[in-house]
Amino acid sequence: MKVTEKQIEFARRMTERQWMVLQWLADAPFYMSVTERADPELSALMTHGVACGFSPVPGIISGLWGWVATDTGRTLLKMRAASKL
Repeated sequence: MKVTEKQIEFARRMTERQWMVLQWLADAPFYMSVTERADPELSALMTHGVACGFSPVPGIISGLWGWVATDTGRTLLKMRAASKL
């Protein structure tokens, strides 16, 4: 997966909280609470394509959603670990 310049710029501005959540999402998918969905700091992870949301029940768009790190998010975590950001 190619990481865009815009995603790299976003990664350079990410907070420690965002990095921590992204690391958790890279390890395993989690359910997303209503509070998390409404949190601009956390929803920015999805807006910039480093995490994505999904319905645990295919075809159902309401109820409890899950989220997970994307390949781009995992690549950015590796870049950060290698001090390339």
